[in-house]
Amino acid sequence: KNIKDYFKNKAVTILITVTMIIIVDAFKIPNPAIVCLIGVVFSAFIGGYIYGSISGIITFVYCAYFFSDNHSIIYYNNENEYKLLVIVLALVTMVFMVGALKKSVDNHTKELEIANSKLMELSITDELTGLYNYRHFINT
Repeated sequence: KNIKDYFKNKAVTILITVTMIIIVDAFKIPNPAIVCLIGVVFSAFIGGYIYGSISGIITFVYCAYFFSDNHSIIYYNNENEYKLLVIVLALVTMVFMVGALKKSVDNHTKELEIANSKLMELSITDELTGLYNYRHFINT
């Protein structure tokens, strides 16, 4: 991948996460982690571990703000501390699970591309002589 793809994926990750947070805030959803987790999963699928982690950190910061006492981000009651712990565990689990699936899909895609190029080469060359066959001249 080139630099352009890196910034495009990063921007999409941030945009998806921020969009989920805006939706949560606009509709006064009582448990923002559920909705924001959709953005984390999607971001991890788009860009793997790194982008999922960025999205997860943004989601965690918003949830920490949402569940804090008087939105101070430092003070929490016992119930909200427990909620944040569960949110962290869910975010980390989702990022690793989806990131691993993304890595697997990418590896299998590369293997299929290599196999496909080998098949294309075999389809246009004579097996015995290694010279181009009739199909090569029709396709060119």
